[in-house]
Amino acid sequence: MRFIKLKDVMMMTGLPRSSVYWAIAKGDFPTQIKVSTRSVVWLADEIEAWMENCIISRNNSEPSKQ
Repeated sequence: MRFIKLKDVMMMTGLPRSSVYWAIAKGDFPTQIKVSTRSVVWLADEIEAWMENCIISRNNSEPSKQ
């Protein structure tokens, strides 16, 4: 397990800060973990799994190429 900060989450996903928190509020993105009174982190594995699900969803929604 590896903790990552918001800056790393944004770099990995390509999402801006506002989109990360909006997706969390909608329940569509992994939630942060509070590690101190002023610091939160995410689990890198959860972010990577979310990214993989985006790819799977894209592949499942693409029309068949035959």
